[in-house]
Amino acid sequence: ARASTLLARGDAAGAHAASAAALARDPAAPASLLLPHLAACVALAKKSELFLLAHRLIAADPGDGLAWHAAGCYYSVAASPAAARRHFARAVALAPGLAPAWVALGHASASLDESDAALAAYRSASRLFPGCAAPLVGMACEHARTGSARLAEALLAQAHAAAPGDPAPCHELAALCLRPGAAEEEEEEEAEAGGGSMENEGGGRSASLAARRAARAAEAEAWARA
Repeated sequence: ARASTLLARGDAAGAHAASAAALARDPAAPASLLLPHLAACVALAKKSELFLLAHRLIAADPGDGLAWHAAGCYYSVAASPAAARRHFARAVALAPGLAPAWVALGHASASLDESDAALAAYRSASRLFPGCAAPLVGMACEHARTGSARLAEALLAQAHAAAPGDPAPCHELAALCLRPGAAEEEEEEEAEAGGGSMENEGGGRSASLAARRAARAAEAEAWARA
């Protein structure tokens, strides 16, 4: 429980120390301890540790989805997304209720530019774990990457509401506020909604865009500090 709490606060090093100490006391620890330990190892890029742990878990029980999830974590850190995706896919096939493996499968698919597969994996994780921010953040990042910024913002707001202490939604919201063209998109959307025209506005439009950019920058700073 302590490792999960530290991880939720963004303290991967603290989570790793806590989970590693618990694993040293009980090598046959349950999934509730192994999952935050694996997440901390990924965050800290502990490739060798992940390799050894995955090898041990698979050798102990090749039919355990968590073991293949551990292998997928190793390949993620090893920057081998195709191999990671294969192992995460095997993990969810063996353990369909393993939400972190679905999230990781989404990440691996997204890194391979397979948007539909990524979104499907994130949706599965969200259904399995409705209070978890990670799949919502994953979906938001994928929508932002493919040009659906408004939908991304809505998903990130939902993720922040679900997990106010998780810094990931705030960081991604800050990045969205500062994305190139955000102010122009906002003005165009308002003009279309009001039936107005963007043409021939000269200096008035320039002043409006400058104000919107300043507002976006202030909003980004607020999210970054949240």
